[in-house]
Amino acid sequence: MRNHYLIWLTLIFSFGNNYAQSDSAVNRKFELYSANYFHIGSTHFPIKLYSTLLNGGYINEKLKGEFNNKNEFLRLGGEAQSDIGIKIPSMKKVDYSYIGFRQLFTFGGRYHQSLFQFIFDGNQELDFVNLSKSAFHNRNFQLLQFGIIKNNISVRLSIGNVLSENTLTFNSSDFIEFNNNYTWNVHLSPSFSSISNNKNLFKKNGQVFSMDGRIIKHLNPQLDFEMGVQNLGVLHYSNEALFKQIDTNFVFEGFSFEQILNLNETIEHISNTSTIDNNQNTSFKLTPYSVWGITNYDIDSYTYSLSFFYRHDSQFIPRFNFMVSKQIKSKLSLSSNIAYGGFTQFQWGARLLYSYKNHSFGINYMNITSFLPSWSKSFGVGLNFNIML
Repeated sequence: MRNHYLIWLTLIFSFGNNYAQSDSAVNRKFELYSANYFHIGSTHFPIKLYSTLLNGGYINEKLKGEFNNKNEFLRLGGEAQSDIGIKIPSMKKVDYSYIGFRQLFTFGGRYHQSLFQFIFDGNQELDFVNLSKSAFHNRNFQLLQFGIIKNNISVRLSIGNVLSENTLTFNSSDFIEFNNNYTWNVHLSPSFSSISNNKNLFKKNGQVFSMDGRIIKHLNPQLDFEMGVQNLGVLHYSNEALFKQIDTNFVFEGFSFEQILNLNETIEHISNTSTIDNNQNTSFKLTPYSVWGITNYDIDSYTYSLSFFYRHDSQFIPRFNFMVSKQIKSKLSLSSNIAYGGFTQFQWGARLLYSYKNHSFGINYMNITSFLPSWSKSFGVGLNFNIML
């Protein structure tokens, strides 16, 4: 991945220098742009549980979090995105052309309290595990983008690869029932898919064809509105992609000594109780696109912003955000915000934006309370910069 970024930076700077030399009679500015962020969270357990699972350690009751409503879905997840690109002044009817590279990784889960307790505590205090409409995913995309910018409208087309993707979705009637500690009534009919990476640099097991769009509307000198869509398109899967549908209903009472000794026959018997079908009806699927919008209202040196963000097919809660920004002289802007949604609940964040001449640098700390990892339920940080070449 580091080599990819070095190659792209070299190409971008080389292209910018050559273009500037061929158009030196016109005063034009190239803009190198990068936006990056990382975020993890949960609706019920502190972020310290993530580090404990990765690094090892004792998981106490506090790390398992709090459960307020047994009937509502719980969520966990995270995302990391890195964008780097360049805006190229155009001599034609558009203001700028754009070329860039995006790396996107997300994972997420939607599940009931009983499943979480079953995984971490076993079934001693449970008589039923509700799997209805539970879903999980992880995916990793790489995208090459080309676009144009005209006035307040921008459009980008993307083509790229699915490096990996795994999904698991349970049916509305799926459950595990415990008549006692040793008798389980199991009813499962989940669907799952798996796309693995390969060594071919260009031909992967999945391809992405999508677009980004953005429009800005100035309602008056103080009020403006933006809305956009990201990664809206189709995924194309190769024959190496795995799509399966399982349908099984059985009573499990443990394994006898003979079944353990004849393990191959036991596995075959369990397989015969399940129906596994290939549920890939088409090689195309809608991308996990995102939609967003933001309204800004300026009063003197303050800006009040209200925004929303949603990512499709990712167990994502629509996220709403209210931000207040203060412009300090001409170089520094400080912001504070309150957000709800995503893979977590309430967050209190802060942002700093520093501008010098035609350059700018920003850092966004998405949840200040994450300094207390044994209490906070999310952590996130974003970095961005713009450089005029």
